[in-house]
Amino acid sequence: DKKIALAPLALAQRLLKMDGKATELALTVEPMEQAPQVADQLKSLLGPEYEVHTYLEVAMFIRQALQRQNILIKLIATGFMFLMLLGVANTTLMSVLERTREIGTMMAVGVRRARILWLFILESLSIGAIGGLVGAALGTLIVRYLQGRGIEFHAPGSQVPFVLVPYMTSSYLLNVIVLATLGSGAFAIYPAFRASRLRPVQALAGQ
Repeated sequence: DKKIALAPLALAQRLLKMDGKATELALTVEPMEQAPQVADQLKSLLGPEYEVHTYLEVAMFIRQALQRQNILIKLIATGFMFLMLLGVANTTLMSVLERTREIGTMMAVGVRRARILWLFILESLSIGAIGGLVGAALGTLIVRYLQGRGIEFHAPGSQVPFVLVPYMTSSYLLNVIVLATLGSGAFAIYPAFRASRLRPVQALAGQ
């Protein structure tokens, strides 16, 4: 690449007459989301003689690109989440239609409508929670695999490849699981309400 020159550290120090010296030090922080806290601790330890910045503070264009990327990813994730919740609602409704006789039997032996309502809602909550946990586990495995290998790509106009290392925060995974669980319960309210409104005689007849 005509815009970039790469040299070993020892050679660069010798050319600049700075043997054994450096003007900047780069630290890798694991996990990455704790970088601001580590930067604050370094500032307090090193004092005002040294400057401490996180990578996103130095490379503002990277920060802006990440913000745009996060907005796009959130839109895509919202679309997938909505489709998933519609699938849960459809599954719950089909479950109500297929189990009308069972619902009628429960009503005939004295089970209250509110209990039937909550039974179907709890079933949907369980489906959402299990699906969220399985999806989070699979997503974590994929991200961990890609963290080990990295994703190599070439930026436009550059011959030097860049390596992207994806990561997910624990708070993001927790939010996904909570949204999947609560969303499944919310989208199951109408099918569950319909099940609780069935008349015992009609339900026993399968109508």
